[in-house]
Amino acid sequence: MEQWAIREAVSRSDLEQCKRLATAVWGQDSSCSTAQMSVHARYGGVVLLALDGDEAIGFTLSFPALWHGEWVLWSHETAVLDHALHRGIGFALKQYQRRLAVQRGYKVIMWTFDPLVSRNAHFNLNKLGAKVVDFLPNCYGMMEGDPLNAGVESDRFVARLELLPEESLGQVGAITYANGNVSSEVVRLRCTERGDAEAIPLLDSPSRVITEIPGNLKKISTSSLRAQWVQAMRAAVMELQARGFVVVSYSYEGSRDVGKYIWERVR
Repeated sequence: MEQWAIREAVSRSDLEQCKRLATAVWGQDSSCSTAQMSVHARYGGVVLLALDGDEAIGFTLSFPALWHGEWVLWSHETAVLDHALHRGIGFALKQYQRRLAVQRGYKVIMWTFDPLVSRNAHFNLNKLGAKVVDFLPNCYGMMEGDPLNAGVESDRFVARLELLPEESLGQVGAITYANGNVSSEVVRLRCTERGDAEAIPLLDSPSRVITEIPGNLKKISTSSLRAQWVQAMRAAVMELQARGFVVVSYSYEGSRDVGKYIWERVR
């Protein structure tokens, strides 16, 4: 039986544990200071800590932000230690966060995520029901302290989650779209059997486009191949955005260990 619990992090000791978690996951240079976390926890943000007994195993940090003239809760960091993954802790942190956001008057939560990390795409789009609303090339610069991202530029999707009334939170989940003709679906970016990124030109005007990504980015063992994927995905995303496409869903093909973003034309 699971014994872990989640609470708001306001005390200095709790915030120091959040910082240690961030450092363990992303490296020293990527984590916010405890002073910053304290301000966000006390004045409009939401900072949460997940504990398994006395061990801190996960946290989330969010704060008010202005997005195109609209105040939103910006979820800057959410992390769970590797040995505590696949226990529902990340989802529980996000559900707790959204309940507090609703209570504090927010209507939207937004955050960024790496478009090449399959499990994050599934979690954000399918499990939480967020939508991709923007793409930021090299959003945070080179993140040398991050073991997964060291040596490559930090491209990010921007996710937007419309908040439901608190009593409806149990109904959240994947959002499906029914626009377009599946028969005109084409692949713009393919993951080869060797794990390379293969760019495929769009020669016509399809209604649906697929961009594939590796199912497990940690298997991309060299920074040069990781950089190849960043550049290939960036080129595909920017072209599709310019041609009026948006991401409408995400799926995973287990037989090939490949993730697939589905894009549809909206203009």
